[in-house]
Amino acid sequence: MKKIIAFCCAILWCYYANSQTVLADVVTLNPNDKFTYDNKDMPHYGLKWPVDSWQPGGNSAWLSGYSGIKMFTNGQPRVAIDISGRVGIGTTNPGFKLSVVGDGYFNGHIYSEINNNEGGALSLMNTLKTGANVSRWTIYNMTSQYGNALKFWKYSADLTNTGAQFILKDNGTSAFMGDLGIGTEFIDNTQGWSRVLDVAGDGHAKLLVRTSVIKTGIFSHDTWNGIAAGRIGTESAHPLILTAGFGNDVMCLTTDSKVGIGTTTPSEKLSVNGNIRTRKVIVTQTGWPDYVFDSSYQLPSLDSVSSFIQVNKHLPDMPSAAVVERDGHDLGEVQKLLLKKMEEMTLYMIELKKENETLRVKVETLTRKVENKE
Repeated sequence: MKKIIAFCCAILWCYYANSQTVLADVVTLNPNDKFTYDNKDMPHYGLKWPVDSWQPGGNSAWLSGYSGIKMFTNGQPRVAIDISGRVGIGTTNPGFKLSVVGDGYFNGHIYSEINNNEGGALSLMNTLKTGANVSRWTIYNMTSQYGNALKFWKYSADLTNTGAQFILKDNGTSAFMGDLGIGTEFIDNTQGWSRVLDVAGDGHAKLLVRTSVIKTGIFSHDTWNGIAAGRIGTESAHPLILTAGFGNDVMCLTTDSKVGIGTTTPSEKLSVNGNIRTRKVIVTQTGWPDYVFDSSYQLPSLDSVSSFIQVNKHLPDMPSAAVVERDGHDLGEVQKLLLKKMEEMTLYMIELKKENETLRVKVETLTRKVENKE
């Protein structure tokens, strides 16, 4: 009761402190129970109005309670200062320099300054999380062996799951030390890869890498242009080039639907700068030369073929070596021409067989005549 009376007196004294009717600069129950601070006597239980060294020429209010101070409203303790100087708001048992039980609102900055390698810190705690679950997250402004960075550290209750999870370096680079989901908190890692970036969307999802000019993306569409598919490509009007090893361009896809392998400037639907090995090549072709065996076909004479070869140094209808070296050759077209020449050759052989058969008959007839004369 004495403390309550003293506190009430102190409040009243504060109210009238600047009045000329104040009879003393201290309110206390026991003026002899005191201590010295700033070269001034201060009662262990009471309120004093001295000239303070931090405000020369002005007075400050000093309030003291030997074992602590409690402030009440409506019969309930609202603010407490314990004997160690710890302040509690909403609690009479503060565990830190400032313990607040309840919400807080700050219309201004909150500063945490610790000038060591870990730096100022902010911790978020949940003691209901046990075992390997993270019961404390702490944000540090680190330096020295930790690197110059703002780091988000996790601490599990059993300390088996501890370390930096998210890093924002002073030089502008960032790092996330774990799987990352965008659009989802349930990351799909059924294969158990060591790191996964999961970009999830409802029906459509895109991972975009771009400059001010070029856009390159990885896309997934449940349906787009009537097709359900995953896509990789450019959104801007630029070719897509696949590389293997830095600077080693392997394949190029152009905006006019051409593909180059070993070249970034394909001139055909598929341009390959190098050898091709395959088990089968299927070429669809029109104008297949079955017409050579038609009765209306005019088979060139062997004399005309011989004359053409003497002048041009290659078969009629076939491209010359110079043309092939310059332009290459159409595989299907050359196959068609070769078949035509084989069919013509077959007709020549049939004609020769007929001529040989006629000669054989004549030879046999002459031989019998000679034998009969003998």
